[in-house]
Amino acid sequence: MIKRLILIIIFVVGIVNADGSISCLDAIQLALNNNHQLSENKAKVQESYWNRWEARANHLPTVKFGYTKMRNDEENIIPAGVFGPQPVIIQPLETGSQSIDVSLPLFTGGAILSGSMIAGTNYEMSKLNLLEQKEFIKFKTIEAYYNVVKLKGIVDITNATKTLIDENIRMTNKMYDIGMVELSDKLKAEVSSMEIEQQIISAQQGLELSKANLNILIGQSLTNDIVLDNQIPDVKFTKSENEAINYAKENRANYQSIMMTETMAKWGVRASRGGYMPSVAGVFSWQKSDAESMLSKSEYWRAILSFSYELPTGLSNVAKVQEAKAKLKQTKEIIKQVETGIEMEVKANYLNYKLSNKKLSIAEKQVTASLESFDATNASYKNGNSTQIELIDARNSYKNAQINLIATKIDRYISYNKLLQSCGYDLDFESSDEIIN
Repeated sequence: MIKRLILIIIFVVGIVNADGSISCLDAIQLALNNNHQLSENKAKVQESYWNRWEARANHLPTVKFGYTKMRNDEENIIPAGVFGPQPVIIQPLETGSQSIDVSLPLFTGGAILSGSMIAGTNYEMSKLNLLEQKEFIKFKTIEAYYNVVKLKGIVDITNATKTLIDENIRMTNKMYDIGMVELSDKLKAEVSSMEIEQQIISAQQGLELSKANLNILIGQSLTNDIVLDNQIPDVKFTKSENEAINYAKENRANYQSIMMTETMAKWGVRASRGGYMPSVAGVFSWQKSDAESMLSKSEYWRAILSFSYELPTGLSNVAKVQEAKAKLKQTKEIIKQVETGIEMEVKANYLNYKLSNKKLSIAEKQVTASLESFDATNASYKNGNSTQIELIDARNSYKNAQINLIATKIDRYISYNKLLQSCGYDLDFESSDEIIN
């Protein structure tokens, strides 16, 4: 049953912007198209598909066609009059024959059925593993994309602050020349300028590294200069923690995959028990020779019903059954561990997302307060009521609040997507669209 879950309110720009920048969805598509490990997993899906085909083919009869051409060293003939008026051929000089053999397994103790079901389950698991990897690549691309946006924003803020500081230094030097400020104020302004230069260098270095990481993910050259859309989507997750955990247990690809291992293990037990049972097969054979001899007809057919049973010498069948049962028990324990791990992962991501909302609210208030403080201190400084040190401190507080705000916004968005990924939601979404399940 299709169920609509209204979970997300997202405001993002189009995939390709007019200014030539690439959207996050564009970056995701590039990553999916160029990821080598993803290509390897796609090949594994194809391999498991044909393995399933091969296993199912074991239910069908096997048909073999043969043709034999034979030439003997001499022809052996009993002359006419010995056994009748015509000569009798014992061994012809040259002969050819065609044959058709059809064999069909009638009963194998469940071995063929179990093998077919195991191969089919393995195919479904390979598709789920591919889906899980796709969502992981999408998340890592989103994370790398917005890390670039974050560091680009930090570089822009520090550069803008540097411009203000340089203007302030020029004013301070003039005031120092006419004796309006102390030497300590002048030196403090210069130190502040050098500190911001160090911050710019560090931020620029971080930006280049984050660009390189994104280029690796999307399969581009490390030196490729990326122009990104710097809009940070406004998102909201409306489900409760328990709803998120339950959704993950029902829809997370790797959870569904690990659950299928129990199905495979159960079929493994059934296959091992088949060793106690006999095997029955039917065989039909037809052969026609282009030369008839005294010893054989020119055409004949035969039908065979084959019954075989392997005696349990050495108790190997018992060992196989016990081994399969032990594997089933082990699989059940692994499933419990995976279930607990997914539950803890979703719980942690949910709490991180909720915490990021609180951090964002505080960061926004911090920017407002620090801007008001800077404006007031700047006005007071121009009137001679505040010192150079107070002005620099107020400006640094405002700059740090701006940096913290952009970092908090992007960290919140990344934590939101990490929550979606851990729950099993598809990370492909468009502006203002609802996720349909």
